[in-house]
Amino acid sequence: DPNGVTPLGNAINLGRSIAQITSPAQTLAFGDSYDNPDYSLALDNIMSRLGRPGSPPVSSASLRHMGQFEFVFTDGHVKHIKLIVANYNGFGPIGLPANQADATDWCIDPSQTGSYPGGTSGNYPLASSGESCTAAIQDLYTNSTIIP
Repeated sequence: DPNGVTPLGNAINLGRSIAQITSPAQTLAFGDSYDNPDYSLALDNIMSRLGRPGSPPVSSASLRHMGQFEFVFTDGHVKHIKLIVANYNGFGPIGLPANQADATDWCIDPSQTGSYPGGTSGNYPLASSGESCTAAIQDLYTNSTIIP
C-alpha cells in the first residue's frame, strides 16, 4: 500500500535510502536483539522476548554479555552499546541505551518529526504527532522506569 498501511490496518515502516540518513556513522543499520524472530532494533521492540518461557527474566542484570549489544552502523562500522531494560508507562520491557547520548543512533535524522497514524495508541511511540526523534528519546527516558 503506498500509504504504508497493510490491508489489516497495521502500520509498516519502509526502508530509507542512504541519502535520507543525515549521519550514516551515527545511525544503526542492524545488530543484536531479543526480538526474535523479527529482530527489530526499535527500542520498544528490542527487548520484547524477555520474560517469556525459555528467555531470561525481565531485568537489566539478566541481559547477555553484561548488556553490551553489538550494532552495525549504516557506514559499516561496528560498536558495542550498553543497553538497559525499562518499563515505559506500563507498555512493558523496552530497551534504552545506558548512556542517553547513544539513543540518537536510532534516529535517521534527530530533528525529523514524525506521525504514526493508526494503531491502538494514537501517535505511539510518539507522545504527540510532530514530535522530533530527539524529543521522543527525551520522553522515553523521562517516562520510563529502569528494571535493574
